[in-house]
Amino acid sequence: MYNFKLNKYYNTESIIHNINPLIKIICVLIFTFLCLLSNNLIFLILLLFLLILIIYVSNVPRNLYINNLKFILPMMVFIFIINLIFSNFYMTIISIIKLVLFILYSQILLYTTKTNDITYGLENLLSPLKVFNINTSSIALTISLALRFIPTIFIESDKVIKSQISRGLNLSGNISQKCDKIISVIFPIFDLSLKRGEDISNVLEMRLYKVDGKRTKYKNNSITTIDVLSLLIHVVLILIFIVLEVFL
Repeated sequence: MYNFKLNKYYNTESIIHNINPLIKIICVLIFTFLCLLSNNLIFLILLLFLLILIIYVSNVPRNLYINNLKFILPMMVFIFIINLIFSNFYMTIISIIKLVLFILYSQILLYTTKTNDITYGLENLLSPLKVFNINTSSIALTISLALRFIPTIFIESDKVIKSQISRGLNLSGNISQKCDKIISVIFPIFDLSLKRGEDISNVLEMRLYKVDGKRTKYKNNSITTIDVLSLLIHVVLILIFIVLEVFL
């Protein structure tokens, strides 16, 4: 079953929690691109050591991160089998490490950053698009609501599945039979998701929320020394990646 804590902000004090949301998002993007572009095992192990250090400094219980890996274990097994069939063992290990790095680093962002702060960071990251008359506030709000909506969908799915099982639904059988039975679960989930979306829309409308409206910030997210240091570490990772790709 879905664990709601997998995508929930963990309220504690740490250096990682205090980093500017904009800097966090930039670091996540840099880290993700490096994971995708690099097939060097030494470099990926270096990223893994950095990731372990960040997890330790974040003061978030390590068992939460372990639960994340348990949650994606079927996906890891699937990727392992597919890569093992169509590729060699080395590339299979590389693919698994990349998946682990990406999942854990993205979870660090979710555990250490409030949803409102993620919206702030995205809005500032996309601010150059205002030159092209693109409403960055609307894009940031959409992404923020999507992040909030994901746990809700899983929770509602869990309720629907338990409800259908209590009414006699048996999900056992071969793949074809399971696909036929899962239809009785998909439509209620889809209906509940639409109702949740409509509720959110009504709440925003009742509060006179305007996407184009000019709003003030309740929190001053200034750039600090920790932010600069975090960005420099990721810039150094880019330089290391270039050196390994060009000279090795």
